[in-house]
Amino acid sequence: NNFFFILKSQNNETDTIKQQPQTPDTAATQTKPMHVRINKIDVKNCNFTYEDHTLQNPFIYPLTQIEISSHNFDIQKETNELKLKAQTPAGGFAFIDWKGSVESLKNQSLTLILKNVRVSDFSPYSMKFFAYPFSSGNLSFTSQNIVKDFQLNGQNKIDIYNCRVGDKDKTIDPEINLPLKTGLYILKDRNDKILLDLPISGNINSPEFLYKKLILKTLGNLLLKLVASPFDAIAKSLGISGDGLDRIEIDPLQMDLSSEQYATLTRISEIAKAKEELKISFTQQFSLLEASKEMAL
Repeated sequence: NNFFFILKSQNNETDTIKQQPQTPDTAATQTKPMHVRINKIDVKNCNFTYEDHTLQNPFIYPLTQIEISSHNFDIQKETNELKLKAQTPAGGFAFIDWKGSVESLKNQSLTLILKNVRVSDFSPYSMKFFAYPFSSGNLSFTSQNIVKDFQLNGQNKIDIYNCRVGDKDKTIDPEINLPLKTGLYILKDRNDKILLDLPISGNINSPEFLYKKLILKTLGNLLLKLVASPFDAIAKSLGISGDGLDRIEIDPLQMDLSSEQYATLTRISEIAKAKEELKISFTQQFSLLEASKEMAL
């Protein structure tokens, strides 16, 4: 529109565009679509900086040494393929493989791989959604997304090593309210690693669809479940059965623990050794009515 405004005649008398009569030949020429095909795309040594200033603390993320390649790129084709490589800060690496059509998002395939990415760089988002900053950690992330008839089926694998979270900023009203530090602590295995599978789905045509919020909401729901039943999650990460760890039933007339009770305590002690910061307390609970009947008998 700007170009048409600039090229517009300054003489009001000539502003009106006169329609010329069309012959069959000129009509056919005007309705024929332009066919654009690029035999080879080869871009190297580019830099790009992504900035998001909608956050309380702006997110600024530079990508360097960008390489983009594609062969026989055709706008009219249903499936084109494009590959992108880039370096992330602190020696990280990003790779994108896209297959799909330029004219429509109806059917697409997108694979994103991140390696050795510094987690603390994404603190502006963790502050917005959870009110906790990341202080350290290395991230590897693989995301495979298939879109068929606008319906997304995504599989995300997260691998984080040495993840540390700072104190919660109580001045921020987070979008997802949960104890992030506790949740991440529960997820860590013996080697200080967090391995997660986050499947997501949705209709990309929906006005409310936003991939970033969808994956963070899925992560938040997972962490809420972990905090609600931490023992089961820790036991699973250590390869220990979490069944029956929530309680130990003891008969009032027992003179000693049974083999099953000893086994339960052994599993609990293994969890306590693996998670040194974890505090375990035992609380006695009983039904006075039922206990009185048994004692009377």
